[in-house]
Amino acid sequence: MDTLLQDLRYALRQFARNRGFTIVAVLTLTLGIGANTAIFSVIRGVLLRPLPFPEPDRLVLAVEMVGRGRSGVTAPDFTDWRAQSRGLDIAALATYDANLTGIDEPERVTAARVTANYFATLRIRPLLGRVFTPDEEPVGGAHITVLSHGFWGRRFGADSSVVGRSLTLDDVPYTIVGVMGPEAEALENGEDLWVPLALTRQEIAATGARFLTPVARVRPGVTPEQAAAELQAIARRIGEVRPWSNKDVGAALVPMSEIVVGDSRQSLLLLFGAVGLVLLIACANVANLLLARATARGRESAIRTALGARPALLVRQLLTESVLLALLGAGGGLLLSAWGTDLLVQALPAGTPRLDQVRLDSAVLGFTLAIATLTGIVFGLAPALRAARPDLVQGLTDAARGSGGARRHRLGAALVVAEIAVALVLLVSAGLLLRSFAAVNRVDPGFNPENLTAVRIALPESRYGQPGRTVLFYEGLVARARDVPGVREAAVSSSVPFGSAGFNLSVTIEGRPAPTRPEDSPMVFPRAVSASYFRTLGIRLLEGRGFESSDRAGAVRVGIINETAARRLFPGENPLGRRITPDDNGVGPMQIVGVVSDMRGFGLASDPRPELFHPMEQASSDHWDWTGRAMSLVVRADAEGAVLNPSLRAVIASLDPSLPIYSIYTARTLIERSVTPRRLFMLLIGGFSAVALLLAAIGIYGVMTFTVSQRTRELGIRVALGAVRQDVFRLVVGRAMTLTGLGLAVGLLGAAAATRLLRQSLFGVRPTDPVTYAAIAALVCAVALAASWLPARRAARVDPMIALRTE
Repeated sequence: MDTLLQDLRYALRQFARNRGFTIVAVLTLTLGIGANTAIFSVIRGVLLRPLPFPEPDRLVLAVEMVGRGRSGVTAPDFTDWRAQSRGLDIAALATYDANLTGIDEPERVTAARVTANYFATLRIRPLLGRVFTPDEEPVGGAHITVLSHGFWGRRFGADSSVVGRSLTLDDVPYTIVGVMGPEAEALENGEDLWVPLALTRQEIAATGARFLTPVARVRPGVTPEQAAAELQAIARRIGEVRPWSNKDVGAALVPMSEIVVGDSRQSLLLLFGAVGLVLLIACANVANLLLARATARGRESAIRTALGARPALLVRQLLTESVLLALLGAGGGLLLSAWGTDLLVQALPAGTPRLDQVRLDSAVLGFTLAIATLTGIVFGLAPALRAARPDLVQGLTDAARGSGGARRHRLGAALVVAEIAVALVLLVSAGLLLRSFAAVNRVDPGFNPENLTAVRIALPESRYGQPGRTVLFYEGLVARARDVPGVREAAVSSSVPFGSAGFNLSVTIEGRPAPTRPEDSPMVFPRAVSASYFRTLGIRLLEGRGFESSDRAGAVRVGIINETAARRLFPGENPLGRRITPDDNGVGPMQIVGVVSDMRGFGLASDPRPELFHPMEQASSDHWDWTGRAMSLVVRADAEGAVLNPSLRAVIASLDPSLPIYSIYTARTLIERSVTPRRLFMLLIGGFSAVALLLAAIGIYGVMTFTVSQRTRELGIRVALGAVRQDVFRLVVGRAMTLTGLGLAVGLLGAAAATRLLRQSLFGVRPTDPVTYAAIAALVCAVALAASWLPARRAARVDPMIALRTE
């Protein structure tokens, strides 16, 4: 311990004596360690922190496998699973949106229908009151609800006397029987409250409606593999009993943590890899600084060795200095990460799971300490080993002459090459993402988003259960919206481009045999619309006709498909006049009367899907039930939507003041929101790449400056013997560009391999795009030239008399 304290005191004296070195090294490490700590704190909260349930590793999502895709579960299948499984405790939920009234302002809320054992499966207890009992689960039971912790605080002010009060969902009164703690919301389903599952007879008999999400817990003594095998066996038996709906339908268990995290895992890990590369560059820079100090202290090391100092003592002393330096950088990194973590949480896209779990806790502090210690060893080991084996004669001679020795120059040059290579990998990645983002923004969405506003509303079944009443309301809404000053056109649609509402339907084509397997059935995305929909959005009619006033209930069902649907459903054929039958229990087949241009309404980077438009007047009862009678009012006006919002709210209130408006967005906002994750990922990688390039430039500058200072005598002799100063300038710049060329060669190979990990994030550009590689290589060369210009200029101005005076 005394020896360690002595080493620490000596290191602190060295740092105080060389303040410039210490400040540069600590700031460099602060940047690298702080960025890594900030990203790790997000990864810890989102990916690594266990779900807040007992034994979370035994909690799984049970899914049906239709083809190669995961699917929800039908009510008949869930009933059989729960009855036959011996290795799983299985619960289920189905979320839906409902109109909340009876307390303050009307609101659209997300409710979850759950089985009575749902909370017991999660092993959580209510904060207030109770949860559901088994006799309250079937249809016809009491109308009761349990509130989520967030909803309880937001709408009831966390009032502890809320149990026993009532609220109204879709005009049906519900009694509040309990309030859950915040852990009940950890599955990220977005629910505000829970109600009993209450499966209807139609749902119990529906063998094709996969609307349930089973949540299961593997029972004690059973492995997840055994439980999965049992569930697959049950699925095979169901397929034999109900081959018309379950032939070739399998089952699988997915860890709940994987479901909660979703698609965020890959992006976060790629960001973590990027900041790891930045830390490597920072380590290389500090290692170069330590090598320079080791050269300056070469005489000291040689004298200490000559006086009998053991190599291990020298290594220990120098590693103590480097680790202490890294710990100082870690202290600054923690301060930087506290700010950076908050900035990341605010910048991450809406919907990123578990951001409430992101914090600087003991695990993050332990990570910072570990990475600081490892960093100190990494950048300090090579200089320490170099100093522990000095050539006494060479060391004393070099120290007297001010020369650093060839080995030090080779090692410093190798570190600069590595810095350039790593920076190039990050810069190429950022360049590809930038070009992808630009390509996405150039994509035509297929409609005109300017001055287009969408307002979402839903009608309760109790007052609008008949399709005729629903249609009458929306027809009146369109008519009144057109009378609002500034509105040029209005329409309604069951879903809008870039919105989240909607579902897929299978269709059968008249004159063709039905597929034997469900997954082989052609699928379309249906939209129930008013006749003015295409005109309002600016969608082009390519063939046939639009909808007319005669396309009403009782008339021949008609539909309009987009280009993609025409190609997939009727390849090489004229679709006009052909008849299809959607799986929506509508009356009779539907005749195709028109083809419209494609929209990229599911993302600018996504291929258009087959879409089927049909008049809302001919929508089936099942359609209205599935959508909750929700529609979007779409208006095109002379100005952006913010000006129209009060007028549109007044129009809806004039028809039904109890209806909540739960979203008002402009089409431009929806498009921008769809590209936000891509923009954020590009900016973060680009920011880290800029830092990497800056550090690499500092590394080149430092190495060339040190080289010039160590070769001052040589350069003076060259000038004294008649060398032109431009030749000296070119010598130094040429050395820098040689190192840059080596770094580019290594970096280009690394980038070609690393950017393949970005394949899913790219659009309109290949991972090996030559334009990007050439542009980034040119940028790196320009930066290297700028970084070496000042040392080269200083070398060209060496006075031979001053340089030789030391001899």
